[in-house]
Amino acid sequence: MSNNLKIGYSGIMGGFTKYLQKAYALIEKQNEEFSIEVDTMKGQGDTYKARENAKITISFPDKTNWTGTIKELQGVMKK
Repeated sequence: MSNNLKIGYSGIMGGFTKYLQKAYALIEKQNEEFSIEVDTMKGQGDTYKARENAKITISFPDKTNWTGTIKELQGVMKK
């Protein structure tokens, strides 16, 4: 299992999509309190290692949060 995220992005003027390989990503909507955080690693220092399943946290403007895995998110979306 890979511990990398493949992040695709393009600038505000468009153009070709560029990609980054990272272990953590935070996406925030400017001037709104909405964000999506994905973390594929856990621990610190000597205990830093890949998670079995990426941790996803979604923060909403009403100050509520949802945290879980992609499988748990898929279950929530099916309801």
